[in-house]
Amino acid sequence: MNEIGHQPILTTIHANNDVSIKETTNQIRSTLQALLSQLNDRVYALAACAQFDSALNDAAVMRTLSPSCTLGYLCSGYVYMQQGRPWAAMDMYDRGLDMVPRGDAGYHKLARAKASAQYAADRRLDFISKLPLDTVVKNIVPRLHENIREYMRVSRSWYGRILQSDINDLDLEKPCACRHSRETLIRLGHSIESLTLLDCCSKAPMDVLFPRDASFNSLQQLKILGTESHSLNDTSRIDSPSFLTALGNSVGSHLTHITINQRGEPAIHLNKILESCPNLISLHASHLDITTPLKQDYPNVIDLVLDHTFPEFTSTNLSSILVHLKSLQSLAISPCSDSHVLASIQDLCPLLKRFECCCSGPCSRIDIPRTNQQPDKEGLKDLHIDSSGVNIYAVNHVLSLIMPHMETLESFTFKGVLDGVDHKDLDDWEHQFDKLHTLSFTAYEPYVIPFCTWIIRHAPFLESVDLELSAATHGAIFCALSQRTCLQELKLGIPDGAHDEEALRGFLMHHVHLGALSGLEKFTIYFEHPMNTQPWIIALGQLSRLRFLHLTSMDGVIHEDFTTFVVSLVTFCTNLEHLILEGQITDGNQLFLLRRLKKLKHLRLSKLPSLSSDLLKLSACPRLTHLEIPENVDSKVLDELKGNIGNVDLIRDH
Repeated sequence: MNEIGHQPILTTIHANNDVSIKETTNQIRSTLQALLSQLNDRVYALAACAQFDSALNDAAVMRTLSPSCTLGYLCSGYVYMQQGRPWAAMDMYDRGLDMVPRGDAGYHKLARAKASAQYAADRRLDFISKLPLDTVVKNIVPRLHENIREYMRVSRSWYGRILQSDINDLDLEKPCACRHSRETLIRLGHSIESLTLLDCCSKAPMDVLFPRDASFNSLQQLKILGTESHSLNDTSRIDSPSFLTALGNSVGSHLTHITINQRGEPAIHLNKILESCPNLISLHASHLDITTPLKQDYPNVIDLVLDHTFPEFTSTNLSSILVHLKSLQSLAISPCSDSHVLASIQDLCPLLKRFECCCSGPCSRIDIPRTNQQPDKEGLKDLHIDSSGVNIYAVNHVLSLIMPHMETLESFTFKGVLDGVDHKDLDDWEHQFDKLHTLSFTAYEPYVIPFCTWIIRHAPFLESVDLELSAATHGAIFCALSQRTCLQELKLGIPDGAHDEEALRGFLMHHVHLGALSGLEKFTIYFEHPMNTQPWIIALGQLSRLRFLHLTSMDGVIHEDFTTFVVSLVTFCTNLEHLILEGQITDGNQLFLLRRLKKLKHLRLSKLPSLSSDLLKLSACPRLTHLEIPENVDSKVLDELKGNIGNVDLIRDH
């Protein structure tokens, strides 16, 4: 019993009050015992009727009335066990063991109850040991994929069974993963094809990461992620020069793909990695030191991504590297503010298919080729140039790179600033980008807009265009886009202050008039204006071929014009399957109108309507199977939506 049922300690006595205190305390204790007994009976009765929440509430009251009494903890644990939650039951029994005196008779009941819960949990977890080994190896372990590390921590049975399997991909992370890493690597080393080393392994000894009695004959891919470069003299770091030397001696001859994502000052030299791994095909690395020249050619290397190198790339030091890497098919470099690199890159890498050059920031990480395959035809296919925020690239250098590849270029991205070279001499250019289907431009600077327009005019088969437009006049861009009959997807970013929305309206009306002949099926737009000031908003709702629409607005007010837009949308866009509204508040009437979109499958609303219950009107959408709404929605509304729609995801407010 707690203090309420204990006899108070009296320091003074007045009249016969000590007798009264003793009698009333006895009555309180008797009443409390009776109440706890009744609550105990009701908990078991409620649990038998599957009223688990009510039973847990009664058990919580018992623990509040008498924190040192075992009944409340036993009742809570019992309910959790009935729910199939042995871990929650064990936590509750542990709380009771901390509160109940060891000499109490109920203490041993709690200990036995915990042991029973532990047995139930182990039996539930360790079913893996009851299954035939062949079933585990061929049907269960292969399906664990990237979560293999988590399953190894479940129990000893799981860990043992997994060690009996052949694992292709393995991560070592956190102390608990490194604790048994030696045993794991010795047993699984022969089958591991891809090994990932994370932060905690930075102080792991070499013989733990690559035990001498382990075989790594199958290891091809190594990822070293998230290391911090503090001291170059720390030889225990997995990115230290001594580690790389040992790495080369252990597994370097087998490695074909390496990813090193370190932070801080450069600690690894590019030449050391290439020398340690003679069969390397792909290298993705950040914060490398490129000052030491390469001494030999590396014909196997076809994919190279170098971020945040020291020093930054220039045409001189890049040439000294690439002259030894003639087989490169994919290259991404950062930082590079010297646009002369663009003019010389093709002569240095004649087989190059993908090239990315960034003035600052990380590269976009092009997909790693799996094998060293020779290209079917020379010529660039994917080009990404980003000079934003640092320097002005010479347009002549950009042109000298892309014009020889007009027949092969398939995807082109440009972000940044160009110099003021006149583009009029390009207007009579007869050649076209016959294979260019994807174009992305950030046209914040006036000289970029004519260059972008020229590309669009000479790319007759453009399918997907992504534009971030400036406040300058960009009517020429929309005029050129109107001539692209293969256009299927358009993404637009229009910042505050842009004054050429009428050009956008003209482009949209062009596709409205095309009707079924229009190929525009996906449209995404970000704008910072109030919704009711957009002259193009109604035209957007009349694109009959639209299947995907994504509207992002910083305006959080309901306008009548938006209701008019929704009416237009449900009237003309009868093929719409995906609708995303970011930042715009909707009301019940607008949501109810969406029921007329008979093919709508996916709807995302970043803002709740004024009344959460208005969301229930979406249940009238006949084919809606996926709904995304803010997480602060009313729980009852959420439950009903899940019952009617099924897949309802909550959006977290970042």
